[in-house]
Amino acid sequence: MDVDNRGFSYRPVYPRWFEPDFHERLSAIISSPEFAAVMAAFLHHLIGYLNVMFFVGAIIAICVSAFSSLVMRDGIYDPDTEKKFILDIRPRLLYILTGGLLRYWRPIFWALTAPFWLKPEDLIPGKILLTVTIVVVGFLYFERKADFWCLNHFRNASYAVMAWIGALFRFISHISRISFQRLPWPAKKQMDHYKHMNDPALEPGEIRLLKLKRWIPFLGVRADLHHVKLADKPVYEAISYTWGTSNEEREVSINGRPFVTSTSTYDALYGRSSMFRLRVLWIDYICIDQTNNLEKGSQVNMMTEIYESATRVVVWLGKTLSARLAIGLLNEMATLPSTVDSYRRYEHLTSSVQWIAMVDFFNLLWFTRVWIVQEVAVATEVIFICGGMTISWDMLFNWTEMFRDPQISALMSLTPQSQNAKRNIINFGSIATLQKRYRIAAPFRKSLKSYKIADAIMEALNRRDPQLGHKPKEPTIMENINVVLLPTSLPFLLTDFGEFDSTDPRDKIFAFTGLATDEPNSAFVPDYTKSVEAVYRETATYLFKGKEPFSVISCAGIGSERKIKLPSWVPDWTSLPANAPFTRPGYFDDLSTDVRCSASGKTKPQVSFDETCPDVLGLGGVIVDEIAYAGRPYNLDDFGDGLIVDEVGNRFSPKEFTENYLWICEAHAVARHASKYGHGNDIIEEAFWRTLIGDQTPWKRPAPDILYRDYVQWFEFSEYNDRIAKEILAKERKSLPTDASYWQTAQDTATWGSGLGTCISMRKFAVTKGGYMAVVPALSEVGDLVSVVCGSRYPLLLRKKPGVQYQNGEMRAFHELVGECYVHGIMDGEMMNVETSVQELLIV
Repeated sequence: MDVDNRGFSYRPVYPRWFEPDFHERLSAIISSPEFAAVMAAFLHHLIGYLNVMFFVGAIIAICVSAFSSLVMRDGIYDPDTEKKFILDIRPRLLYILTGGLLRYWRPIFWALTAPFWLKPEDLIPGKILLTVTIVVVGFLYFERKADFWCLNHFRNASYAVMAWIGALFRFISHISRISFQRLPWPAKKQMDHYKHMNDPALEPGEIRLLKLKRWIPFLGVRADLHHVKLADKPVYEAISYTWGTSNEEREVSINGRPFVTSTSTYDALYGRSSMFRLRVLWIDYICIDQTNNLEKGSQVNMMTEIYESATRVVVWLGKTLSARLAIGLLNEMATLPSTVDSYRRYEHLTSSVQWIAMVDFFNLLWFTRVWIVQEVAVATEVIFICGGMTISWDMLFNWTEMFRDPQISALMSLTPQSQNAKRNIINFGSIATLQKRYRIAAPFRKSLKSYKIADAIMEALNRRDPQLGHKPKEPTIMENINVVLLPTSLPFLLTDFGEFDSTDPRDKIFAFTGLATDEPNSAFVPDYTKSVEAVYRETATYLFKGKEPFSVISCAGIGSERKIKLPSWVPDWTSLPANAPFTRPGYFDDLSTDVRCSASGKTKPQVSFDETCPDVLGLGGVIVDEIAYAGRPYNLDDFGDGLIVDEVGNRFSPKEFTENYLWICEAHAVARHASKYGHGNDIIEEAFWRTLIGDQTPWKRPAPDILYRDYVQWFEFSEYNDRIAKEILAKERKSLPTDASYWQTAQDTATWGSGLGTCISMRKFAVTKGGYMAVVPALSEVGDLVSVVCGSRYPLLLRKKPGVQYQNGEMRAFHELVGECYVHGIMDGEMMNVETSVQELLIV
């Protein structure tokens, strides 16, 4: 395999059967149905039986069958079906073309030689077309690479022609509609708009369904709205879409009356209208009275059941014209052989129209909505409609999975737009994982009462006769079931999907109330009469009172920017910290016990609330240290706009190289103030590199000693990159190194860089007064207090509230939560022993 001057493997980008191996190609041609069709045409010509019309009829039959298949699968794009269609039709086309050549060889011969002995004005357009046809057919037959190239361009040309015809049809329809409306019709009778309040109120367990009438040109969207009970198992499709940001409105006809909707709602309904079949839909904009907060809350509480009961969830992504380009590129990338260097193949295409269309596709607003989590996760079947193309869930999931390839992932990190698309792809993968977890947990969730009764019986038997019940050390039935339900609990959902957006900030919570498997609680009932602050505070209070009281602590604190004024212990779910959380819900703790740390030892959580002061949280703990020195936040996300392209074609940010090395040098200088680990350089160096990665890997703690070698290599490589970047900025160097060893080192240090980014990204390196090295939130300050709280795995950084504060008439010291932190040397309960005097820390 060849290696280019940048250290990447290189080979011609063709599938295996395109490689120029004569024997393989000859064998494939002889055994192909196309060769058999050509031989049949020759034989039929020799015996005088050449029935071209028979094969024309066969092609028409195949086209009719393909159209019927398209209608039967509801227009879902299937590349396998398209491939089968091409394979079926190509031999028949070759038979017709070969037979035509044999029967009409005289005019064909004349057409081939015409350009050499006829004047241009004597040429007949039909013969010119025939000449071109012969050349193309021969080229296709003898050169398989050209076959691939022509089929690809033929498909693109077909899409372009179809798009042009569609645009022409829409233009004619628009003109006809305007002309139709301007005819001197009798004056229309003014009709009142449809209002939900004029219909009977929804009963418990009822929903509204929209029955779309058949599509008739110029009449728009017409539908009837009626009530049904979900218990009756009605057949309907649920629409998942975005309301959009446009203020433009459109009218639909509901029960014979006009109803004003958003443009995106109208487009989704119009896109699902059919001339051939009736459709029954559930769409939130129309099926929920958006002016009635009580109904809105009750229906939102049923959303999981609504989407779970639907026969199909239809995701409407909009009428994006570039969708076909994006889908074509994604399908090509998904079918690319694994032996092809994908980075080399697509590096020069990152500025092409197709690549930009793909980035725009994954940056569609739908991929960022918080509501899609439950709409898709609980669905029985999901299809996506975008730009007139319908694709299945499995196909889109397979497309997103290919971005796990490090080379393609690297290409998606070159611009801010592609970085956002990459983030959306990762979030989509999280939804796919949640869908699998939900399907596992759903049967247990529906039978919780039975399991609780069985657990109570087992407990009673155990008390009466220990040998009949379970052993005391064995987990109970509910404890085992809770392990299954935990991945779909509210702490997990808020942690994994907190980045998703919503128009109403309260929906960041309400979107998960029906999906979460936690015990029913008043905080779970969607209530749009409450303020955002009240909803967030009640949710945080519920989580602190639960089994995982510190699962929410990673999202709270004033250590990062916040948009809403809330108590510091209440997360602002509209502006979550950009760093990776230290504390996560403990589902994987039982699977990876080697990576658990516990700064509080074996202590149990001590959480208290005062009903008279709902903004105050009481935590049992002890203050152990104070921040004395702190560096700058480690933030490499600000350099995406500083990308340059050197003369070899490498895209990189010189500022990122220089700032990365500058930060590590500053952190190294701060580390010199640490005195708790000894005074030798080797001891300080070991504590330093372990602190940078939290002294752990994804599956091992403490970090293996061999990682020190990776740290040294990474540090030297950062120093080398800093020198190179300065030389390039000073015009003393034209490109990054082109030797293979440089790029091999870049790959070798990527693992260390990933571990470093997980721990230190958007955080500061600090040293405490006690001489400990620490990793603290980005907005922490010198003087912030390090506390170890009972039951918490990581220390908490607090900031003393200035001024005198009173609670119930008593003067008390209050603190603000800055955030969780890592302090090397106190992560295994060293500060929590029998003699430790635990006090109540009041956080506001």
